[in-house]
Amino acid sequence: MEHAPPKQPTLKELDISYYITRYTNLLWRSKLWILIIAPVCTAILFVYLLKFGPSKPELEASVMIGLENSDSRSAVTDIGETTQLSRLALIRAKGFLSDIVDLLFLRFQMKKYSLHEVFDSVFVDTIAPPARYDLTIEEGVFKILFTNKSMNLKKKIVETGSLQQLEKFSGGGISVVFDSTFLKNPHNVTWFIVRQRDAVDWLLKNLTVHDQNIRSSYGRDNFAGISLKGRDYRRITLIINTIANEFVKKSLSFKKRRSNDAIEVLEKQLNAAADQVATTQAAVREFRNNHPSVALAAELQSSISNMAMLESSMHASRNYSAEAQRISNQLSTSTEADQNLLINEALLFLSRQGVVAAAVLENEFNLLSEQQTTLSAGYAKNHPQVTENRRQMATVKAKTLNLLSEYTKSAANESYQQSNRIQEITSRMRGLPVQQLQLAELERNAQVASQIHSSVLGRYNEAKISNAVEMPDAFIMDYAIEPEEYIGLNDYLKIIGMGLFGILLLTFGPPVLFDLLDKTARSKSEVSNYLPFTFLEAIPVIDQPLKKHTKKIKKETSPLPTTIRQIDSKLITASYSPDYTNEIFRSLRSKLMLSLHDIDTKRLLITSLGPNEGKSLISANLSITMAQQKLKTVLIDGDIRRGVQHNTFSLQKKPGLSDFLFSEDAITPESIANLLQSTHVPNLSVISSGPNVPNPSELLGLPRLEILIDQLSKLFDILILDTPPLGVSVDAAIVGKFFSGTVLVIKHGVTNIVALKKRLKEFPNFQENIIGTVLNQTILDSSMKKYKYYTYHY
Repeated sequence: MEHAPPKQPTLKELDISYYITRYTNLLWRSKLWILIIAPVCTAILFVYLLKFGPSKPELEASVMIGLENSDSRSAVTDIGETTQLSRLALIRAKGFLSDIVDLLFLRFQMKKYSLHEVFDSVFVDTIAPPARYDLTIEEGVFKILFTNKSMNLKKKIVETGSLQQLEKFSGGGISVVFDSTFLKNPHNVTWFIVRQRDAVDWLLKNLTVHDQNIRSSYGRDNFAGISLKGRDYRRITLIINTIANEFVKKSLSFKKRRSNDAIEVLEKQLNAAADQVATTQAAVREFRNNHPSVALAAELQSSISNMAMLESSMHASRNYSAEAQRISNQLSTSTEADQNLLINEALLFLSRQGVVAAAVLENEFNLLSEQQTTLSAGYAKNHPQVTENRRQMATVKAKTLNLLSEYTKSAANESYQQSNRIQEITSRMRGLPVQQLQLAELERNAQVASQIHSSVLGRYNEAKISNAVEMPDAFIMDYAIEPEEYIGLNDYLKIIGMGLFGILLLTFGPPVLFDLLDKTARSKSEVSNYLPFTFLEAIPVIDQPLKKHTKKIKKETSPLPTTIRQIDSKLITASYSPDYTNEIFRSLRSKLMLSLHDIDTKRLLITSLGPNEGKSLISANLSITMAQQKLKTVLIDGDIRRGVQHNTFSLQKKPGLSDFLFSEDAITPESIANLLQSTHVPNLSVISSGPNVPNPSELLGLPRLEILIDQLSKLFDILILDTPPLGVSVDAAIVGKFFSGTVLVIKHGVTNIVALKKRLKEFPNFQENIIGTVLNQTILDSSMKKYKYYTYHY
């Protein structure tokens, strides 16, 4: 008879109660662990809160810096303008921060205490090697230990003495003076000398720059907020204020340098323009002296002035066109690192030239720049948002290049038109006498030179005034003040919440983890969930003293041979006592008989995955219940490697099954009768395993076994075969084809279900013949143990 395995339940059909039962049983099994760990962890959390409380939080010290927009306040803008973006970039420049590290000795760091709580002052030389220093105090004596891995030095004593001598320490490129308050109550402390780059990285990690724009009717003024995060509040306040002061100084020095560079360039241009003016005016005077009778009419003078203005304008257009072309070339070949600065420079240039679209594009660029700064701080380079920002920035770059190209063409076209107008005026003047034409040319050159000189002189004077005033384009609006430590209810609740989470994790985490790693079954629901077979029964642990069992046998059955005292005491079904375990075996018998009710030859094979899982004991007790049903039953010990049924029933080991299979004698009723041994249970006979043989699998595959089983089926109502475990032999799979059904025994908390499923897949025909599973040595609830009372005691 074939038994198709049931279908696995779908997600909708999933029984949530299974998981509730599973993890309820898990918690009950782990009760000892939970009862120990939970109170211990709770006590540790309580002691920590009483002794230490919440740890000192990381706070920020912030300073506000004003940034002036000098587009219209300096004559230097034509030479080169430093934008807000580039000015703020200085704050996070590693060179600038390295100077801060050296200035404030930030290579000196502590972890547990604030610097001012231990030291009055510290000094760190630039050549001081990275190291760890430990101050230990014991019995009135202090020691300062030096550790440096690169020098292979570990806790080398560099200074020691009595506590009265502990005032300062110098050595290894550092010098410290201990605080007087600390010396009144000294304790062990540790400090570190880190590398320069590590101190800079610490600053970069904890430093934040926030820039804002304020628009008003007076134009645009900018300010930036700079903050530093840390637990040493006094030190981070000093650091951030120093950064602000040094930034203002650097900004002023940069402006001074740009102003000096501009003055130098303008001075050269002014000298050249003055020489040109002197030369052209001298040429006019000389011509007038040589030709005193030559004069220019008023209309001609006006034409000459127009030509001079056109030439000056054309000169400026050409310069702006060249500047636009230069910026365009640099932006086209720029790297990603310089791209933003060049885009900003190009948009500022175009805005000054009156290109309306540049102002709109500048706003878009500023938004993308802020977004880029935010994304780069929290996302990887290949993140979709970063990629999208990069694409949009590339679009802005392309638009900027288009604007530069259009402006260059526009400036070139304007220059061309101005040149045409100059040629028109020149052509109208060709009808004049030669000497007037010469004078007109000289006058025009003199006026052009004079205009250029006036323009350069005005810019030169503005630059000199700006340089003399030394007004910085950055100033401190509000210095940082030391943050005040505040630990409120939320801080305690946060620690309590984290502590409770840790307690839950330590209490329930290991049991759940072990359960996930556990490949065994411990309940009916777990067996049914893991294996696609019908669950038959759960057998509890059978452990009954011999005397108690013997008394029941004597009382409830007819007199038996004296060998009853040697029968295995775990054959509990031999008595008719109203015990819940007996009822479970009888229930198992009923279910098996129902499964085999339409089969004439009722043959059962019982096996398990591994040894010591209780299949032999279950086979014996099940055989007894079958015999008690007035069914002629034979129990065959098919484990001819290490059979135990003869010991269970206190019978002879031979002649047994191996003797029969190994023999070459003819199979007769007499030879079969010689194998059968009667037991103390009526209607139950046993065929023992016989002596051990070296080749059991070959013997079980012989036709003699099939003939024996067929003959026994004629003599008995039911055959039960106890076979070796599947995990150690293939005997059960070999003889399984001779039997009506197979019962699979699973030991509670021992049988590896995953290994069992893999083993069964190797024998698909054998798997199809499995009637169901029995869970052995399980733990039943109290309601099952009371079964006998409400069943038999009315």
